Amino acid sequence: MALNRTSCVFCQIASKTLESRIIFEDGNFVAFPDRSPAAKHHYLIIPKDHHPKVNQLEKSHIEMLRSMGRIAEQVLQENGESITDAKIGFHWPIVTVNHLHIHAISPASEMSGMFKKFEFSSLFFGSLEDAILMLEKKSSS
Repeated sequence: MALNRTSCVFCQIASKTLESRIIFEDGNFVAFPDRSPAAKHHYLIIPKDHHPKVNQLEKSHIEMLRSMGRIAEQVLQENGESITDAKIGFHWPIVTVNHLHIHAISPASEMSGMFKKFEFSSLFFGSLEDAILMLEKKSSS
């Protein structure tokens, strides 16, 4: 099923047809603050091209995920946060926006109880490393 890019809110942010405070941009990715932050610093990093959620990707996407992880660390550090007290990863199996995005959250130790116990628990959230391992187990596409 083809996606109409005009209906995807993250595609709209990436193409700048929907206003957002973009804090990082290069030729392939943009980063912006999460609209419902789980901590003082909570950013989303997305590819400019539309990709579905992480568990629908293939092995060939691993380098893209690594790039997103590097940008997540860079964005946190540029905003004065340590990556040692950060949560960087993806929601699965359920996402609210079906456009690939990685969360960069810091300080993770100051996340509110609801976020820690539910939304960002291991049942619903996996680290960058978890995502890469999952894709490495898939057969090549």
